Parts: sequence; structure tokens; C-alpha cells
Amino acid sequence: MLLDLDKIETFAPALQGIDRLFMATGYTVDMLRQSKDLVNMAKRAGVKQIVHLGACGDNDTRVAHYGWHQFIEPYIEWSGVLFTIFDPRYSCRICLGMSYVRQGVIRHYVGDARLSWVDCGALFQIQIEGGKAHGSGLRIELTGFEGDLIVQNDRAFATKRSNVLEGATRKHPEWAALPIPESYSQIPDSTLDMSVQDLAHLYAAFALDGREGKKSAPDFAGAVRLHRLIDAIYCSSATGKSIDVRHPQ
Repeated sequence: MLLDLDKIETFAPALQGIDRLFMATGYTVDMLRQSKDLVNMAKRAGVKQIVHLGACGDNDTRVAHYGWHQFIEPYIEWSGVLFTIFDPRYSCRICLGMSYVRQGVIRHYVGDARLSWVDCGALFQIQIEGGKAHGSGLRIELTGFEGDLIVQNDRAFATKRSNVLEGATRKHPEWAALPIPESYSQIPDSTLDMSVQDLAHLYAAFALDGREGKKSAPDFAGAVRLHRLIDAIYCSSATGKSIDVRHPQ
């Protein structure tokens, strides 16, 4: 079934019987009109969810097509249809195979906009290393539009030093240490190894949950849900089909 973004008369037939719509538009100002029409027609057709492929960029970006996406995304929310906004980062593997690279130099014209380059075939990358006498330690980086966070330690295991949390924002670009609120500490001060203290914090959370009926610590049921989610991801990737994780088979 053909859906031509420039021909609104093709929208209704193409959307008939569709529950979820993945919306990807071009890089011209026409995408504003196209997206608005598509959202309106999707709502009329009874589409239950819209997944919009947006663009990364700061809220005050001067890059034109970044801004166009930022106009459309509130309109999708205003429509009342369940929505997901996917703001992608740039994959080095994709860019290295395109015309962006010439004579070993990446050229991409986005002015002074902030970008994130990811060298992997997925949305995120995790590398875990252990059991080495000369390990490189722990480092977790979280990148956002308004700022960045780093959690790091000179050793991943068997260390007396607590993890260091640092942050930087657009208004305050210099990295600064962020104190951990005292409310997060449930055990007395100790000189024990930090890995041992991590386990003590977990036991303290279990005890608190038992006394107050809370669920601050992960339990076996949580582990089962996580493994079901991982299984669903693998199955969806292998079959190319969407899987409703709210109703596992």
C-alpha cells in the first residue's frame, strides 16, 4: 500500500487497520506540513501509537531540520495518541560508509550543534571487564541534551574508593564532582572494600523493604521481568516482528 507524504489522499487507505505508525520524514521544510497531516490522519484512522524518528540537538538549536522536528514533536503529544520520540545519535559505522568521509576526514555540516558519535550497531554500548590484575577500572558515561554525567572509579572491583560522580551542563561546561545525597546511604561509615559495602547496601535495602513493605531493592520477580525483556529483544530481532512485552507469550 503506497503512502506518499506529498499526497494526502494516500494517507487514509494506507493507515486503515494500522495500530502503530513509524514516522520518518525528509530534510526539507515540507516535513512540517507532511508530519502535521500524517498525525491528523493517523488519529482519525485510530492509530494507537506513533513512533517519530526525530533528530538530536539542543532545545535552542539553530540547525534547521533539528528545529523542524522539535516543532512536530509537541504536536504529536498534543494529538493525544500514544507516542514515542526517537532522537538518534550518529553511528560511526554508518557515517564511515557514506559520503561524509573524504580523504579520512568526516565532514558534516551542523554548525556548532552538539553531537554524539557511537561506534556500535545498536542504541547503546556496554563493555564489562573483570578478573584482570591491571584493569582499566569503571567508567560509565551518560550523554543528554542539557548535560552529561560520568560515573568512574580507578578499579571496578576490590577498591577502597567510592565511585566518583561528575557532571557538566551547557551553562556550566566544566566537569564538577556531584555529592551523593546522604539519604542514599543506609549503612554506617566503614573501611571495608566498596564492593563489600555495595552488598551491605543491598542487604540494608532488603531489610528496609521487609520493615516498611517497600520495593526499593530488586527481587527475583524483577529478574524474571528483565530476562523476559531480553528474550523479547532477541526474538524481535530474529523474527523482525514487534513483541508486546506487557503480555508475554
